[in-house]
Amino acid sequence: MGGRSPIATGEKNIQNAKADSSVDTEKLFGTFQIPEIFRSIAFAFLLALGIISIFIAFTIRTIAIKQFGTVIHEFDPWFNYRSTQYLYDNGWRAFLNWYDYQSWYPFGRPVGTTTYPGLQITAVAIHALLSSFGNPWRMSLNDICCYIPAWLGGLSTLLVGLLAYECTQSKTSAVFASIIMAMIPSHIVRTVGGGFDNESVAIPAMCAVFYFWTCALRRDNDRPYGNVLYGVLAGVSYGYMASAWGGFVYVTNIIALHTAILTLWDWIQGNYCVGLYQTYTVYWTIGTALATCVPPVGMTPFKSLEQISSLLVFLGVQVLQLSELHRHRIGIPSILSQECFTHRLRYILVSASVVVLACGLLGAGGFFGPLTARVYSLLVQHRRTGNPLVDSVAEHQPMSVEGLWMYSSYAFYFTPIGAVVAAYSRHFRQSSFMLLNLIVSWYFAMKMSRLIIFSCIPCAMLSGTFLGALVDKAWTNLLWSNQVSSLEFSKKRIHRPKTVAWYARLPLDKIPRIAFTLCVTFFLHSTATHASLFVEHCWESAIAHSQPQIVFHHFDGEKHVLVDDYRESYGWLRDHTPIDSRVLAWWDYGYHITGIANRTSLADGNTWNHEHIALIGKCLCSPVNDAHSVIRHLADYVLLWTGGGADDLAKSPWIARISNSVFDDICPNDPLCADFGFRPNGSPSPLMEKSTLYSLQKYSEVDGVTPLTGLFETAYISTHGLVTIYKVLNVSSASKEWVANDTKTRRMNTEGGCHGRYPPAQELQTVLRRGRQMGI
Repeated sequence: MGGRSPIATGEKNIQNAKADSSVDTEKLFGTFQIPEIFRSIAFAFLLALGIISIFIAFTIRTIAIKQFGTVIHEFDPWFNYRSTQYLYDNGWRAFLNWYDYQSWYPFGRPVGTTTYPGLQITAVAIHALLSSFGNPWRMSLNDICCYIPAWLGGLSTLLVGLLAYECTQSKTSAVFASIIMAMIPSHIVRTVGGGFDNESVAIPAMCAVFYFWTCALRRDNDRPYGNVLYGVLAGVSYGYMASAWGGFVYVTNIIALHTAILTLWDWIQGNYCVGLYQTYTVYWTIGTALATCVPPVGMTPFKSLEQISSLLVFLGVQVLQLSELHRHRIGIPSILSQECFTHRLRYILVSASVVVLACGLLGAGGFFGPLTARVYSLLVQHRRTGNPLVDSVAEHQPMSVEGLWMYSSYAFYFTPIGAVVAAYSRHFRQSSFMLLNLIVSWYFAMKMSRLIIFSCIPCAMLSGTFLGALVDKAWTNLLWSNQVSSLEFSKKRIHRPKTVAWYARLPLDKIPRIAFTLCVTFFLHSTATHASLFVEHCWESAIAHSQPQIVFHHFDGEKHVLVDDYRESYGWLRDHTPIDSRVLAWWDYGYHITGIANRTSLADGNTWNHEHIALIGKCLCSPVNDAHSVIRHLADYVLLWTGGGADDLAKSPWIARISNSVFDDICPNDPLCADFGFRPNGSPSPLMEKSTLYSLQKYSEVDGVTPLTGLFETAYISTHGLVTIYKVLNVSSASKEWVANDTKTRRMNTEGGCHGRYPPAQELQTVLRRGRQMGI
């Protein structure tokens, strides 16, 4: 009778199993111990994939360099290169005070105070660093400018991987995010080799801001000084981005919005996070202080309606912190209590009243600036801003859903699923930032296609989150510890010790986990084809965006021919015209004229003076005799793109609209200039037929075109006829000398504006009086 009962024996077995499970590690299928070397190999494999992703990011961005050599692409990069060369040759102080007399004739342009210098400083710093190493590290400044987008594309890839790890704590997700970031078209579009543009350095800076911001959020409870440290790093990164690109406005607003949302969420949950207050305060203070040192930014963080939200959030968290200090002092215990709500509301109302009063007084005095046309276009419902100069730029047009897919490929499908995974993440404070980033970036991309680049970070991160979560879950479902759960099942239903032991060896509760793993394996196998399609799509997109407009290959039916008409034409200007020659051309080509030809242009991509651009348009759209009477006072040569699908005749409707917005006699009673163009049969409309633009291109080809005798003569036609340069006859030397001697056209006011003047020629002044003011 002294023996133990079967039930007692079974319970003892259960207790022994639990005791064993407390010290036992997880095993594959609960049986096979995973060697530590296997974990090291897995980590090394993921690390290798991460390094490969950086190499891919570099390789896919150097396609153009391999095909065409180290050639600066497009229009804006040529200004960036020219200003970088000026900074390298003359130093920072001269760059800051640089007033460029070769652009925007007769006004000139204060380059140093109107340029985001981060790109130029970065290029010069890299050149100095490599030169300090001596050969074979030395590279020319031109080559460095061509490679910077590829180098920093790899850095962005690394930072997005770190960001994904910070938000998920999953190495697998980090690797997937890095691979996607390396190739996703929305990132490649502005970071190809030779595309020496501001986004090249701004995107890695933005990634750094986001990374340090999320680092601070994760450590806000267990490392009190970590909030300050990462707030400092985020602020410094933000200051660097503000020095490089106007897109810093997006960053300051997205972080301010995230801070406001987290603060409200904490309030609803009955919490208050001092770490969030510390992080945002340090970030905003340092970031704004650095940003105000950037000449184009200045005091706009306090005056611009586009940036004022970050200031309001900064003031808001200060008020909330003061209310919390006072709450603890007077002993209000709970944040969710009515007493605390009344206490906080009192602080908020008093502070809001002060802010509203201050804004009213400052606003009445004109302290705050209006929204720019580009930002206004992001907020209105209609497609156009009302400013034809802004609307004429293709990248300012809205993007369709198909466009989102084209720039995201299969990440377009994975991103929303990753957003759902992130929404239920244990690290919600960090992952919610990427959710917010995705929503806002896709909204802005649908409003303006150029802003699709903002979506590359959340798309890569959230797609990587989804794929990494799948792989991690599938793997962890195969790792079991001792079968405690099965024994608990046995305890409830089975009383015989042999049966208990049998159930312990047969883990029925693991069947769903095995089934899930099999499903994930099947899914990953089925997506292997889509992965190859993703790589193919990204590679094709990279090839397409790596084709520079300034030089390209053309298949003539027998072989591929290198078409270099544009550089040849600018080279002809440089080598065969006087150094003080002035070249009238549409504003698109201004950076090429000054950067490659080293000649004076009338307008360029800075587009600060709408009326002056409209005057150029009027010269091109008016009848030949009327146009010449104005051009002779402003230019020595006229340069036209006269071939290909993007020549000046193709742009003529927009040229006419922009001109008509100031000089309404171009298209009388027709703001959109619908009658300025070509009929379906290819014949010109009457307004087009009379224009100087049409006459210059067609006078030798089409009968009845206004003769150019005594007005213009052809000076140069490029090899393939893509560019034609005309010499202006009977140039007014008096007007040219007047501008050269007029010191008032060489000054700028304290705000950096240009105070140049047109020559007093009666023909020109009569035309100017007919125009109306329309700021851009």
